[in-house]
Amino acid sequence: YGLQSRDALELSGELEIRLGRRLSPTLLYDCPTIESLASHVARETTAAQSDVPPAPRVTAASLEPIAIVGIGCRFPGAAGPAAFWQLLVDGVDAVREVPSDRWDAAAADGMLAGRGSGNGRATVRWGGWLADIDRFDSEFFGISPREAACIDPQQRLLLEVAWEALEDAGLPAERLRGSAGGVFVGISTNDYRQAFAARTSEVDPYWSTGNAGSIAANRLSYFFDLRGPSIAIDTACSSSLVAVHLAAGSLRNGECDVALAGGVNAILTPDISFSFAKGGGLAPDGRCKAFDSRADGIVRSEGVGIVVLKRLSDAMADGDSIYAVIRGSAVNQDGRSNGITAPNQAAQEAVLRSAWRSAGISPTEAQTIETHGAGTLLGDVIEANALMAVLAPGRTPDCPCAIGSVKTNIGHCEAAAGAAGLIKLALAIRHGRIPRSLHFKEPNPHIPFCEAPLAVQTETVDWPGPRDRRLAGVSSFGFGGTNAHVVLESPPPARVEPVPAMSGADAVHLLPLSAANMDALQALARRLDERLAAGPAELVDLCCEAATRRTHLDHRAALRFCSIETLREQLRAVGTGQGHPAVRVGRKPGDRRLRFAYVFSGHGGQWRGMHRPLWERFPAFRARLEECDRLVRQQAGWSVLTELDADPARSGMERGSVEVVQTTLLAMQLAMVEAWKSWGIEPDAVAGHSMGEIAAACAAGALDVGDAVRVVVARSRALEEALSGIGDCGGMAALRISGDEAEELIQDARDRVWISVHNSPNYTVLSGDRAILEELVAGLRHRKIGARMMDVPGAAHTPLLEPAAGRLRAALEGLTCRAEVVPFYSTLTGARRDGRELNAAYWADSICRPVRFAATIRALVQSGCRGFLEIGPHPMLTAAVAQCMEPLGVEAMVGPSLRRGDRDLDAMLGSFGALYAAGVDVDWQRIYPGQGRWASLPAYPWQRQRCWIDALPARAPGPPSAMAPADGNGRGAEPGAPERPIGPSPRPAPHGLECVVPASASARQVLEETEPGKRQKGLEAYLQAQIAYTLNTDPARIDVERSLTTMGIDSLMGIEIKNRVEAELGVAVSLVQFLEGPTIARLADAVLPQLDRHASSTELAKDQAASGTNGGEIADEEAARLLERLEQLSDEEVDALTQRMLAE
Repeated sequence: YGLQSRDALELSGELEIRLGRRLSPTLLYDCPTIESLASHVARETTAAQSDVPPAPRVTAASLEPIAIVGIGCRFPGAAGPAAFWQLLVDGVDAVREVPSDRWDAAAADGMLAGRGSGNGRATVRWGGWLADIDRFDSEFFGISPREAACIDPQQRLLLEVAWEALEDAGLPAERLRGSAGGVFVGISTNDYRQAFAARTSEVDPYWSTGNAGSIAANRLSYFFDLRGPSIAIDTACSSSLVAVHLAAGSLRNGECDVALAGGVNAILTPDISFSFAKGGGLAPDGRCKAFDSRADGIVRSEGVGIVVLKRLSDAMADGDSIYAVIRGSAVNQDGRSNGITAPNQAAQEAVLRSAWRSAGISPTEAQTIETHGAGTLLGDVIEANALMAVLAPGRTPDCPCAIGSVKTNIGHCEAAAGAAGLIKLALAIRHGRIPRSLHFKEPNPHIPFCEAPLAVQTETVDWPGPRDRRLAGVSSFGFGGTNAHVVLESPPPARVEPVPAMSGADAVHLLPLSAANMDALQALARRLDERLAAGPAELVDLCCEAATRRTHLDHRAALRFCSIETLREQLRAVGTGQGHPAVRVGRKPGDRRLRFAYVFSGHGGQWRGMHRPLWERFPAFRARLEECDRLVRQQAGWSVLTELDADPARSGMERGSVEVVQTTLLAMQLAMVEAWKSWGIEPDAVAGHSMGEIAAACAAGALDVGDAVRVVVARSRALEEALSGIGDCGGMAALRISGDEAEELIQDARDRVWISVHNSPNYTVLSGDRAILEELVAGLRHRKIGARMMDVPGAAHTPLLEPAAGRLRAALEGLTCRAEVVPFYSTLTGARRDGRELNAAYWADSICRPVRFAATIRALVQSGCRGFLEIGPHPMLTAAVAQCMEPLGVEAMVGPSLRRGDRDLDAMLGSFGALYAAGVDVDWQRIYPGQGRWASLPAYPWQRQRCWIDALPARAPGPPSAMAPADGNGRGAEPGAPERPIGPSPRPAPHGLECVVPASASARQVLEETEPGKRQKGLEAYLQAQIAYTLNTDPARIDVERSLTTMGIDSLMGIEIKNRVEAELGVAVSLVQFLEGPTIARLADAVLPQLDRHASSTELAKDQAASGTNGGEIADEEAARLLERLEQLSDEEVDALTQRMLAE
C-alpha cells in the first residue's frame, strides 16, 4: 500500500499506545500482512521467529581458521591501509561534494527538483570519492593504453590494489605464479559501460572484456597466473563480505591455498544516485548518521578493498604477519520479506547466530561489532534489534558490546562496503584500538539502548581485555536481501625466526629495490628514504623484507651499506638518478636470461688471512678448503691452511714461492666457487687466466679436485724450476698498447721478447729479456704511454719454457679429464674447448704459449655472456674485462669475489648485488635464510597515465554536464560535439624516421638510403613508432629492450603491426615473431637482413643505370665492389651476378 519506513514506525508506535505494551518498532516489517500482524498481536509472539530455518550443520573442516595476511585498499581520503587507519583514529569524515570532473552537482540537483523527487531536499552532490580514477599504470600490467582505455576503472583499481595487498602480505608474484590461488571479487555496478552504452557499435574489441563483471576477478587470475577459483560476486552492498565468506570456504575445502577477496565500487555518473534520491534513500546533508535519531539515508562512495587470505596453519608455518583471524562466517537470504529491498530482522539474527556458531564462540563474547550501519532510520532499528537478540543472552549490563560503522567516515562503498568494515576491524585488532563512529549525537528513539547490551562507540579507545583475545564481528547486508557476517579474532603470537646477522660492528648489508621502469625505481627510492626519515628501522629486517617478500621486477638497484645514514645517502642518489660507488643499477634483459661466467684470476692477488671473511659464513667454503689442504699435504707435503695464516717470516707466499702461491690460490678459488654456489650463483660458462684455468677446469667438471691439485703442484714446480734457471735475466712488462702495436714494438727482438698475454685490446704483456723490456718500458713512458715492469718471476708463457713444458707433460701422464658440465673457454686458444682435451699436453702448452684472454672474453660475449664474476682473492681481471667490452659495444656486469684486506663480505655482496641488478634471478633466501621481523616498506609507486575514452555528446533530456562523465573523469561535452570512436583516435601511422628525412618519404626509402651501419637503429626507430601507434601511446614510452608481450601486444595487435610493416617495408614478417615476445631490438635483427638485401638490389640498379650498362654488362670495378658485398646479397642476386660475369 506504499507504506514508507517512517510510516511503519509511526504505526507501530500508535499500536503500542492502544495496546499498552511494548512492541518492536520493526513490527510491520516482521509482519508484513494484516493477518500476520493480527496473529502476532493476539499470540504475543513473532511470526518471523517461527520462520527461522534450522542452523546449518558445522563440520570439522569448517572450523579451520583463516588468516588475513595482507591488506590493500583505497578509500575516500585514504590511499592505503596506513592512511585508512590514520583516518579512522583521527575521526575524519571523508565525504565531499562531487568533484567537478564527475558531474555538475547543481545541474543534477536541478533535474531532481524539476522532477518532483521526494521531499524536495534530495541531492546527488555528496559522496566519498577516489582521486585520479581516470589514471592507471597500464605499462606495469602489460596492458596497452589502447586496451586500458576500454577497461572499466573498477578492474584497473582491483589490479593495483591486489598488487599492493600481495606486497603487504609479503607474497612475491613469482611465488604465486601457476599456483592454486583463488580470486573472489565483489562488483555490482559499471557506470563506465553505462555512460557509453549508446556507442557500442563503435567500440574497440577490448570493450567487451573490459566491461564484463566476470572479468573483474578473471583479470586478476590472468595477470598473477592463479589457477584456483575466480569468481565475481554481485549481492549489491554485501558483495565483498560474501566474497570473503566464499574465499574462506574455498580455502577450507582445499580449492585454493591463498585467496584474494574483496570488492570495488566506482561512481562515474549520477544515474543510480538519481534513483536512490527519488526514493528518499540519500541523506540530504551527505552524512551517514548510523543509529542516530537524525538518520535519514546513506551517502554513496567509492572504494576498493582486498584482503589476502590463507589457512591459519599455513600462515603460521610460513611466518606470515597476520592482521586477524577469521574464525567463522555465514551468508543467508531474507527470502520473501516485506519487499525485496526491505531488511529482515529474523534473517539478520539467523546469519549472526550461524557465523558465531561456525566460529565455535558464543556471541556474548563479542567485544565490538562493525555493523552494516547504513544510517537509515528503520534499517538501523532492525539491525540493532537483531544484534540485541543475538548478543544479549548471558551478557552482563556492565559489559556492553561496542558498535560502529565505517560508513560514518567514508560513506557507503556499496560492493566494497563489507571489505571496508572488515579491513577496519582487522586494523583495529592489530593496533589494539577501537575507532569511534562519527555523527552520533542522540540515539535513535526506536532503539532501546538503555536496555540493550549495545553502545555506539563515540570515542577511540584502547581495546578492552587481553591482547590475545580480541573478538569482533562485521556485518554487511545487500539491498536484495543477501546478508553476511564474519567473526574475527586476534591472531596467535608470531613466531619470528631471526635472520643471521652479518658479523662485525661494521656489518655490510645489501638492499634490493626494483620496479617496472626507471621512473618508478627512482620514486621507490625516494619513498623509502622518506619512510626511514620518519622513524628508525632494523637494517637486516629491512633488507630481508625487500629481498624475500617483494616481487623482483626488471629495473633494479642493489645498495650496499653499513649504516642507516649511508643507506639514506644511497637512496637519495638512486632517487635523483645519480651514481654512487656502492650502488649498482641495471635492468633485466627483456626477452632472455642473463648469462654470466666465472673468470678465474691467475698468479697474484694473494694476501695473508684471505680466507677469513668467508671461513665462518660459508660451511661449504670451509669444507672445500679443508679438502684441498688434505690433498696438498698428501701430494706436496705442506699445509694450505698453515700458509694462509703463516707469520710473514715463515710464509712461502711472502717469499714468493710459485708452488705455494699458485697452489694456495687454487685452493682459495675452488673454495670460493663453493661459497658462490651456496648462494645459488652457478655460471653459464667458465674461463681462467693462466693458472686460473686449472680451477676453471675443475669448476667446469672436466677435472676433479684431486686432479686439479695434482696439476697445480706439478705445473707450479715445473714453472718454478724453469724460471729459476732463467734467473734475473727474464722479466715481464705490462704495456697499455694493443697486440698489433706490441708486435711492431718487438719486431727487432723477436727471438728474445715475446707477447705473453693479450689481456685486452689495449693492454698487452711482454715477456723475455729483462734488459730489453726495461728499455721498451722507458721508451713508452717517454712517449706518455702507460708501461711498467711486473713484479713476477721469469718470463712465463714464452718459448723459453718449452723444456719445462716437456717435463710437465711427462709428470701429468695419464691425467684423467672428462667432458665438461659447464662450458669451458680456453685462454690458450681463445675459444670454447672440450673438457676431454684438457690433458697433460694441454697443461704443458699452457706455460709456454701466450694467454689469449681478450679473445676468450670476446668469445664469451659472442656466446651471450653479459656478466663476469672474478674468482680470486683480489680483483686482477675486472679492468681488463671491462676494457674488452668497449670495442664490442657491449655493457656487461664485472665484479670481484674478494678484495685484499676485506674483513666482511663487502666485495662478494657487491657482486651479488651487481648480478641481481644486471638481471640474474638470484635466490635471496640464500642471503637472508631466516624469516626475520616484518619491516615496513612503501607501496609500489604507480606511474599512472590517463586512460579514458573520448567525450560523449550530450544526452537528452537534461543538461549535458549533469548526465554523464564527458571526458571520463568528467568535464561535460558540448552539445552537438562530433562522436569519436572508442579507443585510439584515428591518425596516420608515423614511420619514426621524421628526424632523418621528410615525413613524406616512405619508410623503406629512408631505410634503404641509410648507411648500413646505422640501418639497425633506424629500423628500431621505425618499429618503435609502429608499435607506439598500435598501442596508442608516445613512442618515447616504448622501450626497445622490453618484450613486446609485456607491453600488451596481443594477436590482434600483432596482425595489425605485421601487415603494416610488410606493406611499408616490403619484407616478410612472421606473426609468431610478434607473439613469441621478442624485444624491438631482436625483431629488428630478424628484419634487417631482408632490408639489407633490398638496399643492395636498389644500389645495384642505380649503379647500372648510372654506368649505362645493361643486364649483361658489368664493369670490372663494379664487379669488384659487388664481390666485396657478396655476403649482403641474396641467393638470387648472387646467381644473377655470376651469370652476367660468365656472359662477359
